[in-house]
Amino acid sequence: MKLFLRLVLIISALLIAACATAPDSGESIQPLTLDTGFPYRPSPEAVYGELPEPFVRLVDLSRLRVGMTKAEVLAIFPDPRTINVSPRGLEVWEYGFAQLHFRNGQLANWFEIGRPRGL
Repeated sequence: MKLFLRLVLIISALLIAACATAPDSGESIQPLTLDTGFPYRPSPEAVYGELPEPFVRLVDLSRLRVGMTKAEVLAIFPDPRTINVSPRGLEVWEYGFAQLHFRNGQLANWFEIGRPRGL
């Protein structure tokens, strides 16, 4: 009798598992997007390409310090390619190799873009 119950349980488990459908491999999971306050734009590398090597070596990101004024940054860096202001008041200076973020006229943060380490 116990053997019969085990067989019934195993067969019913197999039947239930056989009825399950596999997920469609054609469906893709949409990534979660984060609203940054800026409209989508392609990366600076896609728009401008890479900067000439001599120009990249002239600019030293290690000289940047949080809290620097725009005038202090312009004394080190050339004029940015573009300047964008978000609805939240964040001003972003874009270069081909970096983005500098200003809040209330002072440097708040910066990001190096697409430049290999050690250059």
